[in-house]
Amino acid sequence: MKTQKGYSIIDILITIALVVLVVLIILVMFYFVSKDSRDVKRISDMDAIRSAMARVKVQTGTFIDSGCGVGAVSECQSGLLSRVLPTVAKMSDPKGRVLCTQNCTEACEYSFVTAPTEAEFSVLFYLETGAGNYSQKGCYVLTQDGIKLR
Repeated sequence: MKTQKGYSIIDILITIALVVLVVLIILVMFYFVSKDSRDVKRISDMDAIRSAMARVKVQTGTFIDSGCGVGAVSECQSGLLSRVLPTVAKMSDPKGRVLCTQNCTEACEYSFVTAPTEAEFSVLFYLETGAGNYSQKGCYVLTQDGIKLR
């Protein structure tokens, strides 16, 4: 009886299938971890904006002096918000490139939907999977009262 030297075609195919399976599992895990980490960053950014806007209100008695208008949060560079939160010019959604609108349905750039008034402000942002206390994916609004699903 002859002994075989080397691997059979079945051995090679099984090895290739196992390698492909491991790579697919790693890619799927990376995909979901990336979404979660982007959502955590979004919530962290909103906490920073809320805290900074509260400081503006305490210092001046109004949100108007934040220097923000309708549009991207990163454009708030001329008022008190940019001094209270120097990183505001760099604050942007990790994935979104278009401004959030009233009915945002995908990742979008953090945006003031109305200009801040004496007593109110509102910033829209989107969570891809949900994180922390905000377990649902979807469009959220940050106001002086906190974060709520829209």
